Amino acid sequence: MMKSLNHIEPMIEYALPTYVLVLPTFVINQLHLPPTIAFMIASIPFTGRIVGALFYQYLVRVIGSRITVIASLISLGIISAFDGLISNVQFLVISRFLIGVFFGISTSIAVSEAVMSRNRIITGLTMGGWAVGWIGGSIAYFALHLWEFIAISGLVTIPLAFTIKTNFRQREVRYQLPTILPILVYFLSFEPSFALTLAPYILEQLGENVMLFMVISYSLSIPFYLFGYKLDRCFEYMLIAIALSSFLFFYFKIPEALLIFTALGLGINSISPIIAQRYGANALNSGIAVNIAAIGGTIIPVVFSQDIKDVAFLILFSMLILLVMEKESRQIEEKIAI
Repeated sequence: MMKSLNHIEPMIEYALPTYVLVLPTFVINQLHLPPTIAFMIASIPFTGRIVGALFYQYLVRVIGSRITVIASLISLGIISAFDGLISNVQFLVISRFLIGVFFGISTSIAVSEAVMSRNRIITGLTMGGWAVGWIGGSIAYFALHLWEFIAISGLVTIPLAFTIKTNFRQREVRYQLPTILPILVYFLSFEPSFALTLAPYILEQLGENVMLFMVISYSLSIPFYLFGYKLDRCFEYMLIAIALSSFLFFYFKIPEALLIFTALGLGINSISPIIAQRYGANALNSGIAVNIAAIGGTIIPVVFSQDIKDVAFLILFSMLILLVMEKESRQIEEKIAI
């Protein structure tokens, strides 16, 4: 039983912070702010993630991974609850940044644990924590609806933090930063994830059932997270489907296209760690690379909230570059094998 729990712990360490991070995206209209400002508040944590990712190795070396994760999850729950109690833009800017910091710490440890396992299913399950967090946020929105109650529901991270049992230290390991190429791989593969921050807002504008669409679409992505790495030979077709479905959803506002876009757009994140490793990513720097790449999550919702149709062109451009990088990384791998 403990062995199975250890396998899902990285996913828990990724899913709980994601739950807290995405909650405001479901209630953009309830914040009573211009869309640009509201999306800025919702996306600020993506900047804070970078700070957390840069400090997590030091914390793990000093106090171990278990205490670091538990402290991060408890902090996330407390800050989220205060977000629901204090309706102040200045406070939200600071608190959301701190949420990003603790998100970066917890998820960096989760990714490091997954990569160290050398098990692609565990890695996919860990990255799938993003989808699990979004599903939880969708259910919270459906059940609670009001922002104040939804934010306070972030307290759920506190009792669940104590389910984390795995502990490791990195005293003997030197601090290590990733190179630009693994960061770029993650940045490009995360573009659909960043664009999906706009999805609840779009669905609400279209008068659709936000919870239903979000739960179904993110649930469809989980099998791709787990087994998508087996489809690496079909990677080119997955990218084409992502680009096409992005136009159908973001440009033509066809809600059903969200199902394909989410499933495949998130599913490629089970393949991106493989590509990143070909460019030098490893257990020590993968967590940092993932969270530095998340800077796009701050930029995209804010910049494109004024003209959401342009997101489709961004996704097309990103998928083309990612395709080129995947083919090049495969050639690098083949040369090394020879």
